[in-house]
Amino acid sequence: MAEKKKKVSVYLDSETLEEVEQEAQDQERSVSYVISKMVEEQLRKKEEEEKPKGS
Repeated sequence: MAEKKKKVSVYLDSETLEEVEQEAQDQERSVSYVISKMVEEQLRKKEEEEKPKGS
């Protein structure tokens, strides 16, 4: 069974929201989907950066 997703609220300035909305439109996805993927990508990037060298 798929994990149930949690709902969160965020505040974005107008310019950032416009950019996210444009990205969502370009991908034919929802704003929620685009933000979710952006957060996941940043967390994976941070995890990779924190790995010790040679691992």
